[in-house]
Amino acid sequence: MKAIVKEPNSPIKLANLPEPSFSPLQDSKNILVQVKFVGICRTDIFVANGTIPVKNPLIIGHEFSGVVVEAGSKSGFKPSDRVVINPLYGSRFMGIHFDGALCEYIKVPTDQAYLIPEVLDYKAAAYTEPVAA
Repeated sequence: MKAIVKEPNSPIKLANLPEPSFSPLQDSKNILVQVKFVGICRTDIFVANGTIPVKNPLIIGHEFSGVVVEAGSKSGFKPSDRVVINPLYGSRFMGIHFDGALCEYIKVPTDQAYLIPEVLDYKAAAYTEPVAA
């Protein structure tokens, strides 16, 4: 899959990475999401230009929406569900502390996922995070 990756002390780059592995039983409380829309915010720019340094190569981006392509057996979601993701996992933030969403597919815990109403498009849904912040 294609992804925008930031490496320590290097500019961002377009990379070809393997898609996340997924097993409905082992990932029982996770979902695999096909990313449909990603917003770019100041945090992403700060990571990209090194103002916010990263320790390891990582995929940037955190304001996004998408569609579930695989769902864990205890996830409460199903393929074709439209979702938006809360990028704050406790005190860790997606796209800074762990891989983000500027990629084609991302595996996320279901307790971070929220269904998107049918009347809301993917672009509007992706901006749920800054509105919530």
